[in-house]
Amino acid sequence: MTKTRREFTPEFKQEAVALLEGSGRPLMQIATELGISPSMLRNWRAIAHGASPRSWICFA
Repeated sequence: MTKTRREFTPEFKQEAVALLEGSGRPLMQIATELGISPSMLRNWRAIAHGASPRSWICFA
C-alpha cells in the first residue's frame, strides 16, 4: 500500500511560518497542532528567510 503525498498551498506555508514566529511557542508544538512534521515546518521557515530548500552546509 502506497502513501499519498500531501501538498500544501503557499498560503498555508506562509501562515504556518507566521504562526511559528508570532506565537512564541515551540516549533514542535506548532507542528503538532498543524499536523505536520517539525522538519517540514523548519524547512518552510528556512525558505521564508532566504535559504534554498533542504540545503546542506558542507564544511570541506
